[in-house]
Amino acid sequence: MVLTANQIQTFFTANDQIGLPLNSFQALANEGINSVNGLKEFDKDDIVQVAKNLRSANLVFGAKSQKRLIVACQLVRYYDAVGRTITANNIMWDPIMENFETQWKALIDAKGEGNEPETPKITKSLGVVEWSEAFIDYLHRCIGVRMIPLAYVVREVEDPPAAAPPLAANSPHSEEHKSIENELIARAKHEHPLFRNDNKKVYNMLEVATRGTQYSATLKGFQRNKDGRGAYLSILSQHVGLDKLQLAVTKHESFLTSQKWKSTSNLSLESFCAKHRTAFEGIKAACEKGVPYQLPTEYTRVTHLLNAIETSDAGLQAAMANVKADNDPIDGKRHNFEATVAFITPFDPVAIRPKRSAAAISAAETDVTVSSMKTGIGKTGVHLRFHSHSEYKTLTAAQKAELKEWRETTPEGRASVQGGKKKSQSRKKSKKGDKATINAIVQSLLATKEKGEKQTKETDEFNTAVSSAVVRFMEDNLVKDDEPKLQPAKNPTTLQSILRKIRNPK
Repeated sequence: MVLTANQIQTFFTANDQIGLPLNSFQALANEGINSVNGLKEFDKDDIVQVAKNLRSANLVFGAKSQKRLIVACQLVRYYDAVGRTITANNIMWDPIMENFETQWKALIDAKGEGNEPETPKITKSLGVVEWSEAFIDYLHRCIGVRMIPLAYVVREVEDPPAAAPPLAANSPHSEEHKSIENELIARAKHEHPLFRNDNKKVYNMLEVATRGTQYSATLKGFQRNKDGRGAYLSILSQHVGLDKLQLAVTKHESFLTSQKWKSTSNLSLESFCAKHRTAFEGIKAACEKGVPYQLPTEYTRVTHLLNAIETSDAGLQAAMANVKADNDPIDGKRHNFEATVAFITPFDPVAIRPKRSAAAISAAETDVTVSSMKTGIGKTGVHLRFHSHSEYKTLTAAQKAELKEWRETTPEGRASVQGGKKKSQSRKKSKKGDKATINAIVQSLLATKEKGEKQTKETDEFNTAVSSAVVRFMEDNLVKDDEPKLQPAKNPTTLQSILRKIRNPK
């Protein structure tokens, strides 16, 4: 229906519409605006310039008129995109254009820089069937160059019916679509010159989603033209057919009927309920795509959930009993999955159980470290650490008492005792090896002496060295606590030097 000249003038001059004076409206023709439909060629910057031109000609162009005319330009472009005819009723400022302005601003905010979410990828945990649904949700959140969510690129019906559904009351969109966003997704034309930009962007998203998977090969035929719509539909036809959907239904059904939740695990009941919800939605989506399967009723969903919970927690058991008793078919929790979840999750013992965060653990470890540093030396001057037997003997009675208390009352002290025992055991093993080596040397010398071999000066020195080594060994291993130690030789000889003299006695 074409607007009459009187309706056009009323739109531009009425106080409850654009509100321009008559002479300012008449001057718009000189700026190229002589109809409402013609506004689709103008954007915000153009209207600002028009207002500036008219004001310079001493014509009135108020701020309110400028603002409303900018909104009108956006509304007319929206109607053109969804194939809706402009009428006098659907361009009323109150309430149609006001309603449109609010929703349009929300779309602009959604497109804001940095708001685009990360592309969902096909993985082992997110199979291609589940991914196909996640990808559509993702495209609903990504706004294209025409301010249209990119889901319009891959919608099932490429060319929507020519006649737009009737408008909802006081709204710029239909009751069927509920919002201008949904109406744009369902009806925006693919013939628009900028559709190619959006189609290319969808292709790039698909490349990211399938990279490194077997499904990336499906995109090869669409790579040259960057045809996102064709690539997505090809993935669906090859990998999300009825047979694949049936497998997904079987998997979801198995989870609902056999997966158990135990209150001794670390998985919260809320998370488990979310998995139940996801499984149901997966079955529902498959049914909508043609899988002949009877969706579980609310009663069945609640039954599956309650049967899956294994707990000895009295509070949670009481909550579950309450759900089973609330069996009213209309508003009873037994017939409402979401009401059941909302009622039982506050009694989740896993959620109530205190958990230590990584930050808390790190802080605790830091506290222990700092504490150890602060208590490295006790009040009596004793070093708070493991002491060897010889070191311990040199301590005073007060120092021994403080060291004993530290070992028995602090984690660091108890750990030092255990570490000392291990170190002592390791040292004993090493000393046993040293003892065996020295015994072998002594036996070799005795045998040499019995054979009557001539003793040289070097051999005497060698005997002296062995004797010194034997004395040192006995001092370390055989002396008792109450006996004084033998004094070591002034020039102690190492085992390595002893072996070297055996090889070269001269």
